[in-house]
Amino acid sequence: MITEFFKRLVRLAWFLPGFILWAAFPPMGERMDCLFALAPLLWLARRGDIRTSFFRWFVNGLVFWFATLSWMPAIVKNGGPWPLVILGWIGLAAYCALYFAAFGASSALYWNWARRRSNYLFRLLGLLFVEPILWCGLELVRSRFLGGFSWNQLGVAPANSGLGAPAALGGVYLLSACVILVNGTFASVAERVLAPRLDRLSSLTVPKWLQSIETVLPLLLIWGIYSSSPSSSPSPSPSSSLSVALIQRNFPCCFQANEENPYRVYDALVRNVADLKPGLVVLPESALCGFGTVQS
Repeated sequence: MITEFFKRLVRLAWFLPGFILWAAFPPMGERMDCLFALAPLLWLARRGDIRTSFFRWFVNGLVFWFATLSWMPAIVKNGGPWPLVILGWIGLAAYCALYFAAFGASSALYWNWARRRSNYLFRLLGLLFVEPILWCGLELVRSRFLGGFSWNQLGVAPANSGLGAPAALGGVYLLSACVILVNGTFASVAERVLAPRLDRLSSLTVPKWLQSIETVLPLLLIWGIYSSSPSSSPSPSPSSSLSVALIQRNFPCCFQANEENPYRVYDALVRNVADLKPGLVVLPESALCGFGTVQS
């Protein structure tokens, strides 16, 4: 009866993971939601239905990105034609949701392949490596392809919670992998409840003690990653502290005639901080980048 209740709940609330994942980022900031938000979708992908997995992951990605990009209508106040802004909002959300869908379909494809094998190691391989690497690989592509859009990667949420130590070893992608591993552990527990016989993914009969390994190994792997991360490094002395200058200027929308020259504006802003001799200058939300000394 309980199992049937959970199955009906999954059918009715299959769009909620995207909403819960959105809540893990600002402005909601429920950071720990990211640790379980994707577990239902991972469970769905492991069932091996490629078409259903693609659709459900896409819809949840669309929910997540549409809510995440809720700042885009502000462009209307800055001179952007509202029909074009709304179209761009929906289009960018749909484009980013395709990466969710690509993960869901690729993951289901792997589990279809694993089902035809008679070795339980293929299941452990999928849990420990295939799912995290697939997700991180797609995040990397999204961040680089056609100029990239690296907004709200999965590993940002734990970094905002003070759990960003592994970023010193593998950047935000390693943090994203840890989040997927935790979600995968919850998905494995759900499989134990909703589909106790894990040999559906294999022709082998898997002992219960061996089934328990897959809920332990991911956590041990995460523990190993965090243990090897330089999280407890001593604070720098005042003589070795780093001064950072943050330079940002919001320009009028590109749909209006721009009366300001961005290069001249940034040049003036950089000159204002040059006397402070900062060790690092950060130019957020700009197309400017480079390495070298700030000239006065």
